[in-house]
This record gives sequence, structure tokens and C-alpha cells, in this order.
Amino acid sequence: MNFTTVERRYKNTLARSRNMFLRRHSIVFSRIRETGYTFTHKPNFDSVLLRRTHILLEIGPSATPLDGSDRECMRLRHNKTTQYLMSLSTLIFRPEEFNLYYNCSTYDVDDIPVEERKHFFEGLSFIVLGIVLEVCYIPCLYAMCSARMRRHACYRLMFYMGIVEVLGIANNSFCGAWMLIEGAVFCTRPKLLYAICTFGIAIWVMESMVAIILSLNRCLTIYDLDLANRFFNGWRWTAFWLSIPTMAGFLFVWNTPPLIFNSISASAFFNPHIHYLPDHSYYHRPLHILYNCIVVAAMISIYVLFGILFRQKFRSVSIRQSKREISTFFQVLITCILAVITAIGYLIQQTFPDFQPLIMTSTYGYVLYQGSPAIIYLCMNPSIRNVILNGYNKIGGTSFYSHQTKQQARQQSNVATISRK
Repeated sequence: MNFTTVERRYKNTLARSRNMFLRRHSIVFSRIRETGYTFTHKPNFDSVLLRRTHILLEIGPSATPLDGSDRECMRLRHNKTTQYLMSLSTLIFRPEEFNLYYNCSTYDVDDIPVEERKHFFEGLSFIVLGIVLEVCYIPCLYAMCSARMRRHACYRLMFYMGIVEVLGIANNSFCGAWMLIEGAVFCTRPKLLYAICTFGIAIWVMESMVAIILSLNRCLTIYDLDLANRFFNGWRWTAFWLSIPTMAGFLFVWNTPPLIFNSISASAFFNPHIHYLPDHSYYHRPLHILYNCIVVAAMISIYVLFGILFRQKFRSVSIRQSKREISTFFQVLITCILAVITAIGYLIQQTFPDFQPLIMTSTYGYVLYQGSPAIIYLCMNPSIRNVILNGYNKIGGTSFYSHQTKQQARQQSNVATISRK
């Protein structure tokens, strides 16, 4: 009887439930130790399967009797729909199936010393970067929720994206900094890390989708203002467009597993046990990859069309209007470029998880992408800048707009006095 035959026979009679398997694992481990093998930590479910197969070659198929009750477990492990067994819905309603993939009893996190998992200076830089971006973004949100800005559909979309990105900066910068400083991996705080990373995935889906909708709004505004008003003007249309990213973010995390942050590599990966257990293919979910590809393709397509329409309109409008459109074009274009780079970076790093420069670039790039709109608004959007200045001047007892109005009234009064003379 060769190894292939024994392995096939073993897999065909594997126990149906993981719990029944674990009740017998102590007997199996003792027999493995009798062969001279020394464990550094508890093997995971798949490694035990392989080692038990080797034991069958030495001590015979009857050494660890099986009752033929593990077919369900094998079905779950190799089912094509295993992505649903690692999602938020499974965690809530079927935790036993969820634990097949996120079980932390199979190894010891201290196999990798905490000193090797910590990144203090990277964590500190995340805190500083997060504070700077939040301080820049919150005044922009104040400006966009003013009555004068809320009349425009574009600013309502931008306000929604701003709220999402402020939450995303807090989640990625501050929570990421805590994990880097503590040296956290999934099995140090499983539930907390799963919740943080699930929220982070929802944020990414919502902000990238609303960026696509905002790009479409800008493109239609360039092409035909009446057409843009028809599909975006009014609070009902705004509620419709904003319900799309909100529902998409919820459905995405409800049905697919998140990328889990790992402090050793300072980034998030499909495999929650990376650096501890092998990266099996069932942790790689095609829906994540497909969504990132759709984001990249949609943004590139929309902005290519946006650029073509902008160039055509540039020839037929006044110089003043062209400058205003150029400013709007570059504000949204820069955000689009950063989103595309972030999506591509996370796609590549899943293929090359050991290429640390790329991983750190993607991690910092994502945080910068979330805070980049605030920098763009402050530098390139005079309307938002003026509202912010007006708010600061009101705190100081004066109003930016009222100060301008008083100056204009004084000048008109001087002109009238001179004309009477």
C-alpha cells in the first residue's frame, strides 16, 4: 500500500466535524511523538491531517479509528462557497463553521516574539499622520455642511465621502498605530481585530464607490449641466445615490471575509494566520480582487471620458469658467489617482506578501488617500476655504463675508460722496 492510496483512503473516511476530530487529537499527537517528532506548537487542522496520513503508513489504518462522520467537515473545507463561511453573517449565526477558519487554538502567537512583531516608530508616524489629516478634514466637513454648500449635489456627495473618510482615518491610523505598537496579530485579540478590519473593509467599499459616483457627477456636469441636474439635483436623488455605497458596504462585509491586519508586515492580508500557518487558497476571495479591479477600471474609464469632454468644453467657454472647471477637474482627478494606486497596491501585495517596501507603500498610501481630499480642498477649492475662514473669524468676533461687505459699502459710500461734491 503506497502513500497515495493511504492518503486517498484516509481523506475519503475523514471525520465530518472538527469537534470530533479534536476529541481524538491527543491520541494522534501521542502516537506522532512516539515516532520522534517534536511539536513547537499545536498543529493546525490541515497539518494534523497530513501528519496523521504519515502515521497511517507506519502504524496502520486502524491506529486511530474513524467513525466516518467527518464528510461534512471536508465538504465545508473544500466547498466553492467557503467565502460565506468566513463572513460576518457566519460569525453571528453559525460560529461553529466560522471557527473552522479563525480558530486560534492551533498555534501560539509567541512563537514569533513580541519584539519582532512591534513597530513603534511606524505606529507613532500613523498617529501623527492621522492627527494632521483629521485636523485638516474636519473644517472641510464644517464648510460642506453649510447651507450655501448643501444646495449643490456635488458637495452633498463630498460631505458623505468626508464623513466616511474621517471614520476611515480614525480606524486605519489610530487603530493601526495601536496594533503596530502593541505587536498585535489576529490571535492576540481575535474578536476586536476582526471587528476593526471588517469596519475597515466597509469603509473602503463605501468611499471608493462614492468616489465613482462623484466622478460620474463631475463628468455629467461637464457634458450637460441640465442632464446632471436631472439625475443628481434634489435630496431624493442624493439619498438614492448615497444608499448605493451604504448598502454595498454592508452587503460586502456581510457576505465576504475581511482582510486581517498583521503587525509583523504592517498591513492587511486575506490569511489571518499569515507568518504562522500556510496561506491556503480558501482565504483568497475573488470578490475582493474583482471589486478592486472594477474600481480601477471604472475610475480610469470615467476620467478618460471626463478629460475628453473637458477638452471639448474648454474651447467653447470663457477663460474664467475654464479655470473653475480646471480646478474641479484636478480636485477629483488627484483623488481618483490615489484610489487607483491604493487598489492596485493591495492587489499586488496579496501576491507578494514578503515584499516589505511595497507593503509599507500601500499602507501609508491608503491612509494618505483617505486624507488627500482635505488637502486638495484647502489648496484648490476657494469656496470651502472661504467658508472655513468665515467660521474662524466668527469665533474671533468678526465675519469674513461681513468684513468684505463692510469694505464694499464703505467704498460705495466714498464714491457717492465724491460724486456729490
